[in-house]
Amino acid sequence: MKFPYLKQPNLLNPQEPWISRPIIPVRISYKNNSLNISALIDSGADFCLFHSEICRRLGLEIEKGRPLKFFGIEGSPINAYLH
Repeated sequence: MKFPYLKQPNLLNPQEPWISRPIIPVRISYKNNSLNISALIDSGADFCLFHSEICRRLGLEIEKGRPLKFFGIEGSPINAYLH
């Protein structure tokens, strides 16, 4: 399956007004609830991370998942829960 990259404004470099990103439509479901969202895809990632608001809207009890910590380039941990 192939999706075209989505052009978005490049906020970091005014000399290049657009940047292409792999953002695709995704449907996430939990029990009887589902949401259609746009997701930035990292084809080499081991996990997909979603904002906690998405989980709340689905009725998922976030903290009942297995706790994980992710680290970005700043080194500060991000708390997440695996479901």
